[in-house]
Amino acid sequence: RGPSDEEVSIRHAELLCRAAVAAIRNVQLLTSMLANEKLAVLGRLSAEVTHEMSNPLAFVLANLRVLEHDLEGEAKEAVAESRAGAERLERIVRDLSSLARGGIRMDLEDLDLAEVARSAARLARSRGHHATVEVDARDQVPIYADGGRIEQVLVNLIVNGMDACTQHGAESPHVVVRVRAVGELAVAEVSDNGGGLPAEARRHLFEAFYTTKGTGGTGLGLYLSKSLAQAQGGDLELDSTGPSGTTFTVTLPLTRERAERRSSAPAHPISVGEELAPGDHPPRILVVDDERSLVRALTRWLRRWAEVTGTTDPFEGVELAAEGDFTLILCDLNMPRMLGTDFLTALSDRNPEAASRVVIMTGSGGVDIPGVRVVSKPLQPQVIEELLFYGD
Repeated sequence: RGPSDEEVSIRHAELLCRAAVAAIRNVQLLTSMLANEKLAVLGRLSAEVTHEMSNPLAFVLANLRVLEHDLEGEAKEAVAESRAGAERLERIVRDLSSLARGGIRMDLEDLDLAEVARSAARLARSRGHHATVEVDARDQVPIYADGGRIEQVLVNLIVNGMDACTQHGAESPHVVVRVRAVGELAVAEVSDNGGGLPAEARRHLFEAFYTTKGTGGTGLGLYLSKSLAQAQGGDLELDSTGPSGTTFTVTLPLTRERAERRSSAPAHPISVGEELAPGDHPPRILVVDDERSLVRALTRWLRRWAEVTGTTDPFEGVELAAEGDFTLILCDLNMPRMLGTDFLTALSDRNPEAASRVVIMTGSGGVDIPGVRVVSKPLQPQVIEELLFYGD
């Protein structure tokens, strides 16, 4: 006998269910593809923006560091805040570009997570919200991490918490950052007394371009924050949410010993940040870049710790490098009259030993030149210290 009407109906229902599941999977796949494409486009755009911003940011930061050193009182604090803001801007744009290429470069150092949290709270308070921000950190919590990027993660979480309090209309909007060590982990909990997150938001919080702020958000804050935490061996998770508020938890490994290269360094090298004493034999640096403002700014910044010669003419730079005894030669990659790689070739023909001291500077990410150290603009103090005193 043939199948009954009931059996046919069941089979039709099964087919419809399978079709529905396939459709849902296709929608999820399409959504994922669209997000990846958006990230790729954003990566290409941010790479271009990074390249165009690198020189202005480089000389702005170098000049701010000089002023920060020379000024006192409120003026010094204002310049320090401006410098920190410019550094955050540079990191954010560079991180977007790096994520699109599949990774973020970290500058790891020994830090106190409690102090990083206090700095993040100060930056978040400057946003002008009415919410109060408290840091509960009774002890030092040592971590080996990129301080700027961990600060970026915490600032984002604190500001999100302040926004949640404001949107909820809490009588006493309040955000607390609790920092402690738990086993082998450093933990920072960021809690607000807002109204909590809806169930739909909890499922998509860490997806790129998902936002609960409508046109007021990009949907990249939590996505980037989680990526930055994971890139340092940690994580960012939603701990709890409800009518009484929301808590996010950042976990990081507790500190480990510095890299072997650092531990075997001279006991008291001249450090970037402390001026040369009379009688010291300073290193000598040559700066070659077509941007006049950058050459002047780097000269101002670096001459406290080195004898600095700068030129905007790469052909003159080759002559100076070939004839001078420089400890370090910083050369821009993209110059209109001569590429950095051509500078290196020309110098190698004249003075191979001097060519071994060349470090290429670039505002473009992902540049790899075999056998040559490449550093990103704007230059960071720890990078200069490493190049001058610790070798490759």
